[in-house]
Amino acid sequence: MLSLEKLEHEGGEEESSGETPDLDAFLDLLYEKRSSSLERGLAYLVKPFANRVELDFLTHKGETILDKCLSIMKKGLLALSIGESTLVNMAFNASRTQLCHLANHKAVDEIRISALKSLVLLTFNVGSDKDTSDVLNFLWKIGTYNEEDHLDEVSEVVNPTPKVRAFAFTCWAFLLTTVTQDWFDLNSLDEIFMTWSELLKKDDQFIRIAIGEGIAVVFEKVSSNDTDSTSEESCFNIVSGNFVSQSSCDDIISQMTNLAYETSGRSTLRTSKKDLNSQRSFFKEVLEFINDGCTPLMSLKLSKTDDLKFSSWEKIAQVNMFRNCLGGGFQSHKLSNQFIQTVLNFTPKFSKEELTPQQKRHYQSPNSVTNKNRTKEMNKRRSNVQAAKHQHYNQHIDE
Repeated sequence: MLSLEKLEHEGGEEESSGETPDLDAFLDLLYEKRSSSLERGLAYLVKPFANRVELDFLTHKGETILDKCLSIMKKGLLALSIGESTLVNMAFNASRTQLCHLANHKAVDEIRISALKSLVLLTFNVGSDKDTSDVLNFLWKIGTYNEEDHLDEVSEVVNPTPKVRAFAFTCWAFLLTTVTQDWFDLNSLDEIFMTWSELLKKDDQFIRIAIGEGIAVVFEKVSSNDTDSTSEESCFNIVSGNFVSQSSCDDIISQMTNLAYETSGRSTLRTSKKDLNSQRSFFKEVLEFINDGCTPLMSLKLSKTDDLKFSSWEKIAQVNMFRNCLGGGFQSHKLSNQFIQTVLNFTPKFSKEELTPQQKRHYQSPNSVTNKNRTKEMNKRRSNVQAAKHQHYNQHIDE
């Protein structure tokens, strides 16, 4: 086994040098008894998974990693890297209860947020409709936590900070992108809107913006699911009075209008001019979408000559969550990760000069999925051509 000093050097230098890290050596650290060694091994493994698609390693060592990581919070990267699979199902079933416990009981924000990330990514990937509904309810309880409502619960429950509550609402909006009309039929949007209206009056800016993301996704999904509406109708006219009471809709619009034109922060803490401008810009964009049908626009740079554009709140919520979880590795994943490409519905295009060594192996190696699919398609075409020739020859003989 490599020394910890050498592993630490590899873990810290691999991104800058471009060298492939020794993942097996990092995995070996998970068998150490010392907690410091375990933490180092986990930290070294997380970084390569976030920065690139380690599909082969996860395919062969995934069960081992899952077994060793049932007490940590980075299983979401497993779901993002290999997509829907038996292994991800195992991770979801084995860790769901524990992830909920950590998200609801730990006092450290980073632990709670990491637990929420893993929980929603696993649910997004392999969760059933019931699983999704249950997790949405769990996220809602964290986001709307009221200390007075929890006096009868176990004293270990820690009141989530605004940071945790805001992220719970962000996760809620992200996971809501997967639900069908059945979910809306079973849940009271009036109650959700009334709760939002109260929370939008609160001090914390990040909670307000996270709620705004959920509002935009709800209006978009309800409008798109309504087969009786016309393309000329605004989202507000479709939702108000039909799916949500007019008074609840009017209240939400009023609250967001106040936030869109707020001249100073409501919080007792000082709000920076940049944050205030960001809030105003965001809520103006949401209002323009709801009232006038102006779709949002997000543009991602794929390569020197290729951009990817999104014009729906659903895709924006998904991209923002992927970027939040992958950090600087999102660029590599969106070019090589087939799961993310499927979710976002795009296929990257780039020249050979723009490919990194890892991407060249992914797209040009004889054993890559891309080449195997290309070979399969070519063989299919050859078979069709041969069959056509054979049919033509038989017809000629019969004549």
